[in-house]
Amino acid sequence: MNPSGMRWQKGFGVVAAIGFALAGYWTWRVSEVRRLAVMPIIQQVPDLGEVSAELKERVSEAVHRARTGWRPVAALRELAKLYQANGFYAEASQICSELLRFDSNNPLWPHLLADLLAGYGKLDEALPLLRQTVALAPDYLPARIRLGDALLKSNHSKEAEQTYIAVLARDADNAYAQLGLTRLDMEAGNWIAARERLQRLVAAASIAVSGVLRSCD
Repeated sequence: MNPSGMRWQKGFGVVAAIGFALAGYWTWRVSEVRRLAVMPIIQQVPDLGEVSAELKERVSEAVHRARTGWRPVAALRELAKLYQANGFYAEASQICSELLRFDSNNPLWPHLLADLLAGYGKLDEALPLLRQTVALAPDYLPARIRLGDALLKSNHSKEAEQTYIAVLARDADNAYAQLGLTRLDMEAGNWIAARERLQRLVAAASIAVSGVLRSCD
């Protein structure tokens, strides 16, 4: 190899080494910033009471990884799910609020936080989160149903109707959307339309049950 080629190769190697070093530092720095940012959330672990030893171990491990691990946000995801599934709703809400900032493109967090807020009766706060969930995951029909139900309870009848219709455009036999439209008909005093929808729902349910029974024969 001629001298100029060797110099080029060495120069390329130096540049590549610097590039890898900078990438590694940047990755570490982002991880460190996130870890420091989420630390206040996990300083106080709730009293887990009489829960199973397995759950306590999983919570402890997730907390440890969130505090010191390379991927603290992933640990917080697990911790939020553990808290929500086991009734520690305040703690789950706090973590989900932070994850909305750190993992903003994941529809799970606005959906989970909306579910928690709706459980407290805070529908006005839950609605923007449900709309965000639908925007991030337009094909996830349970989120659309949840949005329609929240809109109906909040007296946003027209938007609720549009939401249920959007579900039926993707799944024409969706019973939850049909039931939502039935409730809207009843609230509007459209008793004939409500009765017809209910009759179709009952007929569809009867056919489904008959099919199950036949498959068991």
